Amino acid sequence: MSLITADQLHRISPVARSDIVAAIIDKADEMFPAYGLATLLRVRHFLAQVAEETGGLRVLEEDLDYSAMRLMQVWPARFPTLATAEPYAHNPRRLADRVYGGRMGNTGPDDGWKYRGRGLLQTTGKATFALLQHDTGLPLVDQPELASAPEHMLQCAVVSFVRIHGVLAACDRNDVVGVTRLVNGGLTNLAARRLYLAHCDHAIAELGAIGAVPA
Repeated sequence: MSLITADQLHRISPVARSDIVAAIIDKADEMFPAYGLATLLRVRHFLAQVAEETGGLRVLEEDLDYSAMRLMQVWPARFPTLATAEPYAHNPRRLADRVYGGRMGNTGPDDGWKYRGRGLLQTTGKATFALLQHDTGLPLVDQPELASAPEHMLQCAVVSFVRIHGVLAACDRNDVVGVTRLVNGGLTNLAARRLYLAHCDHAIAELGAIGAVPA
């Protein structure tokens, strides 16, 4: 019996893409125990964060196609007026280089676009991809798209969750606010994360192959 089933993932998000569900199931038995996701609380919190970051297990690449008005709402300091926002509206590449360039380890002229959010936890920024490369052995600095590849997406997300964000203690406290701060850097869409965690609590009553470890 697998640790996680397709039925459980679809109960967490009925709109989940079948290819993303398959990629998680395919690697969960290997990756969850390898990195310490071996209790109900840890798995539930991981999947809740993944579900929110991917829009319900649907999106593996950051959507940067914004209207000018939306840019003013999301990045008010960078785009205080329509005149400043309009050149970047519906121009994802230019926007990524504007909002991500020169920070998070991005130094090249197109690094903001190259290292935009990718994968199950929307890994962003060259510096984070470099950390992920160190811990996974994957050439993610040269090929950041590997974070979204079916054969690698779960490992990248688990390593990011456990080693880069260091969330296990917060998971063990069942502290969704603490987990969210560590994963997101803030509390963006906290209500949705709480809702996904509730779905996970109902969908995952036990862990399959290794049995239910007490929460």
